Amino acid sequence: MNGLVSRGLFDKEVANLSRLAGLRGWRIHSTDFPILDIQFERVGKPTLRLRMIATDWNDMPPSFELLTPDGSYLPPVVSKLLPGGVLNNTPHRNTKRPFICMIGSKEYHTHENHLNDPWDNYRNKDGISLVYILSQIWNAWLLTSL
Repeated sequence: MNGLVSRGLFDKEVANLSRLAGLRGWRIHSTDFPILDIQFERVGKPTLRLRMIATDWNDMPPSFELLTPDGSYLPPVVSKLLPGGVLNNTPHRNTKRPFICMIGSKEYHTHENHLNDPWDNYRNKDGISLVYILSQIWNAWLLTSL
């Protein structure tokens, strides 16, 4: 996709993110295209920071990096504590790091177990947005007991 088009879609979708972030207790570190760097915090839960990389949005889904609150990659000792499912602690074949395994993440759609579920099945459906994908990850994080 044209970089200007991707940037326009990105900017439009994250323009009103601060209101939702405030309601949910998310800390926004950056919304500079193509990076959305956001942190989930809640009393009694380990903090999770995500770096969403949406370079080719929405021709391709965003990629996600799981980070510590200081912005470094989640270390192996901590990442072993992540449950399977959406917050997957097994190394992705491309990144060799824990990953988001969920419809709407690049890591899901490029994983050998999900190659039969291409992004094109979802990218033009109503309601599929960067904020929607991020909200699904947040819901999964809320349900985990680390």
